[in-house]
Amino acid sequence: MTRIDQVPSRSNDFGVTWTQSSEAGYGPYNNLVASYQGDTMYMTRNGDNPAIMRSTDEGNNWRAFQDFPVDPVRFVLLETDHGGRSVYAATIESSAGGFIFASSDRGETWHVMLEPGQKFYHGIYAQNWGDRAFFTAVD
Repeated sequence: MTRIDQVPSRSNDFGVTWTQSSEAGYGPYNNLVASYQGDTMYMTRNGDNPAIMRSTDEGNNWRAFQDFPVDPVRFVLLETDHGGRSVYAATIESSAGGFIFASSDRGETWHVMLEPGQKFYHGIYAQNWGDRAFFTAVD
């Protein structure tokens, strides 16, 4: 079995034509979210080199953030607030559940918001005022 690497692509004409972003590199990408204005976007990269990617120019260029307090195994959820400043990412680490990472400075620094336990996260909603987020999980 071969692994299929993905390259993020963008469209300025509602999907009629697409341009690949060479800045992000190759990898299994998922979980794309954007600020309300759409200028700041985040996506997760899993696989051998997990990261949270950020673009501040509508997906033309991407920056990888990989400096987490705990090495993530696989990102499963991602959310940002209205302005794109606060970012939340849920991971799955093992049969014990996963972590919630949070950043309040557009991904520059990250901290562990929720430690792993018998939780598997299924949803994140970032409140658009203040610094609160809501999570759904099952044991």
